[in-house]
Amino acid sequence: MTATMDGAPAELLLVRELESPEDGRRLRREAEQGHLTRLRRGVYLPTARWAAAGAMERALLALHAFALVAERPPVFSHQSAALLHGLPFLRFPDRDVHILTRCASGGRASDGVRRHAAAAEVAFVEVGGLRVTTLERTLVDLAAVSPFAEAVAFADAALAAGGSLPLAQAEADSSERRAWRKVQRVLDFATPLAESPGESVSRLVLHRLNFPAPILQHSFRDWRGSIGRVDFWWPEQRVVGEFDGRIKYQGRYGERPEDTVWREKRREDRLRALGLGVARWTWQELEAPQKLAAVVLRAGLAR
Repeated sequence: MTATMDGAPAELLLVRELESPEDGRRLRREAEQGHLTRLRRGVYLPTARWAAAGAMERALLALHAFALVAERPPVFSHQSAALLHGLPFLRFPDRDVHILTRCASGGRASDGVRRHAAAAEVAFVEVGGLRVTTLERTLVDLAAVSPFAEAVAFADAALAAGGSLPLAQAEADSSERRAWRKVQRVLDFATPLAESPGESVSRLVLHRLNFPAPILQHSFRDWRGSIGRVDFWWPEQRVVGEFDGRIKYQGRYGERPEDTVWREKRREDRLRALGLGVARWTWQELEAPQKLAAVVLRAGLAR
């Protein structure tokens, strides 16, 4: 998205910035004709641009549109903050805009806006010209309200993006949260070493299946040199585990999918030549934990 000096996407059209009332009426006519899409009262976007945007980009555009017409600069929180920080989602975020408020009636959704009560002034950072809760505050807020697997994935990603676990712990301890125990469980389980939501959920499912905790991102070498890092390593049982996300095989890393498959096969052959058991799984196994158990047991991992 191209942006203006204040960080708002340049494609957003704000009625109050038009030179004359006739320009505003023209915008409304174009919206009625389907040429423009109304994102907020007084904020429009060319419909072709909206149609071409993916779900995440549409959500970002909605945040900028809200900020343009808000009475005061909002501080975005929860899922909106995760979106601005670039944290990955296990599923698409809801359509609500999430902001902090000093009002006691936080949490209620009105006009697509969910207001979360903040007892005191909250530290924020600026991302793309918008105010957003810090990575640590975002981590803790999401840990309190998200399903545990999603909360762990958010926490891992926030730490990998530079968030501080001690600061997140201090954030959790500094306010009275009814979900403090849940937040603490997430913080205790979180790690900056998980490189994708699939790896985060894999750790959690393996833990729930009573398999031993693995070493993450361990590097291997053979006589030819570096083989590379593996997602999971159980040294006592000489088993490695790899989560295979679909993105790896869709040519996203600058190579053809068939070349990726061949490279991964050669890499796995070198690992097996070291006498290691190799387990590979996908989201399909994560969604049916007993299938994942069968995969790692077959590779030689014991509970």
